[in-house]
Amino acid sequence: MVETDKPQAQSNGLGVAGFVVSLVGLCPTCALIPAVGLTLSLFGLRKRPRGFAIAGVVIGAFGLCVTLLIYAMVYALLSGATSPEFEVKIEFMLIQAKLSEQTSKAGSLPKSLGSLGLPSSFIEDPWDNPYVYAVDPSGTSFTLSSSGPDGIPGNSDDLTN
Repeated sequence: MVETDKPQAQSNGLGVAGFVVSLVGLCPTCALIPAVGLTLSLFGLRKRPRGFAIAGVVIGAFGLCVTLLIYAMVYALLSGATSPEFEVKIEFMLIQAKLSEQTSKAGSLPKSLGSLGLPSSFIEDPWDNPYVYAVDPSGTSFTLSSSGPDGIPGNSDDLTN
């Protein structure tokens, strides 16, 4: 039997390792592992074949961006760095969810926000002004607004759902 010289398939261990580590780093509990995967993949780009290394760079960069975004959001929430306007938008979403729940139970929109049973902090904006809740004449839709920082309704600093 005659053996022929088969060309050996090239491999790129660093590229494959970077790809795998980057992929594992996409798990939300893996914190900064995407950075390790990205680094390994960048070094893996120096050697051929580069397929896994390129995939590792893309996945690692994406995972690192997502991780940094999550850290920034958590920091902003824990440090109280949210703006009053952001608070209003969050409260609007919570009030709208409660209105939707109440409408599905009762079959119509409530006449006032007070009937929703929400804490007073959800009925007033961050500037201690009551939210303005108005049901349209047909009773099928509503408008929710805040008078904004100046407390005067109908001007440019008002916030509306």
